[in-house]
Amino acid sequence: MRLLIVVAGLVVSGGAAQANCFNYEESGAAPATALMCIEGSCAETSATFECGNAGGAQFGFDNGVNIDCIAQGGVSACAISVEGRRVLEQAVTCTNLTDEPVCRGLPTPCDAHMDTIRAGFQAVPEFARMDVQSVLQSMRYYMNFDTFPAQPASIDGAWGPRTEAAFQRFCANDLHRIGTQRPGRLSEQEAFNLARSINDLMEVLGDQEDM
Repeated sequence: MRLLIVVAGLVVSGGAAQANCFNYEESGAAPATALMCIEGSCAETSATFECGNAGGAQFGFDNGVNIDCIAQGGVSACAISVEGRRVLEQAVTCTNLTDEPVCRGLPTPCDAHMDTIRAGFQAVPEFARMDVQSVLQSMRYYMNFDTFPAQPASIDGAWGPRTEAAFQRFCANDLHRIGTQRPGRLSEQEAFNLARSINDLMEVLGDQEDM
C-alpha cells in the first residue's frame, strides 16, 4: 500500500529516539491544507500536527482524520481513523492545496482509476504519449527519483512505473486546478480524458509558470 511505503521512509530516516512533533496551530505558520474525500464526502481540511521518530509517525487534520504508523524492522503499518473510527485506506483520497504537502502518501483520486488512466494514455499515438510525459516532466513529476538529486526520466511514450508515479504526483498536487464534475474526485471518463489529452495538463503548467 502506498501509505505504508511513504511513511516507512519518513520514520526510518529520522533515527531519533524521541518523537519530533510540529503543531501547525501553535506555530503560527500558515495552515497547510488539502482537499480530502472520506467515503465519498469531500471537504477542505488543514493539517494540525505531525510527529515522527524511528518507531513511528502520526499525522492529524482538523477534520478529525488521524494517521498512526508504527515502524518495525524497517516496515511501517499505518491505521487511518476519523474521530476515532477506523476507515480503510481505499475510502480516503487526498489532494494538496498548498505548496507544503500534507497528504503524506494518502491515495489520490488518480489511484482509484489508474487502470483507466493507463488505457487513456495508451489510446493516443506515441507522439501524444511523449507530449504528456514531457509536460509531466516540466512539472518535475516524470522524474528518476532513484538518483539524487532526481533527474528527468527518459521520455519514451511507454506506460511504466515512472509514468504512473507522475500521474499520482500530479493528482496529489494539481488536480484541484482542473475542473471536474465533483471536486476532489474523478469519474472514469474524466480519468480517461486526463490521460489522453495534454490540454488540461498544459493549462496547469501555464498557471505554475505565471506564479
